[in-house]
Amino acid sequence: MLFSVPVDKGTDPETYELIQRIQLMQKRILGLAAACEERNEQLNEAKKLNEALQKMMEQLPGPDAAVQIYESQVALREQERKTKALEAELTMYETKASEYKFNLERANEELHYVRKTVIEKKKSERIKKERQRKSPNASQSAPLPSKKTHFMGGGFNTTVALKS
Repeated sequence: MLFSVPVDKGTDPETYELIQRIQLMQKRILGLAAACEERNEQLNEAKKLNEALQKMMEQLPGPDAAVQIYESQVALREQERKTKALEAELTMYETKASEYKFNLERANEELHYVRKTVIEKKKSERIKKERQRKSPNASQSAPLPSKKTHFMGGGFNTTVALKS
């Protein structure tokens, strides 16, 4: 609020200068008050921002989290090492399993071949025997075994095929 008194310049020059100084001082005071008010608003805004930043800082992980992260990384590396070892072992076992399967298939093929050969031999021997039975010379050259009852000690009856 400006101080205003109706004073004439010509009647009292000292009073007039004093009034002008007072008015100038009042204008300065008003300007400084406005600047002070503006700074107070800036200060309040800075306080609010500081509080928000402090809340954010509280939510950020501290040095304990860094230790936990480091320990987790060490554990992860150990698990990766174990996993790689297990994968290598699995690959080795898969290789052995495929080798065993190959050997099993080969053995089955050999068994199949041997069975086929044995069956063919038996078949050829049977055919040979049938030819010998049908041919007249074959029956004279090889007599068939005859069955004869034979008693052993203790009176047990056993039938034994004897060649004549």
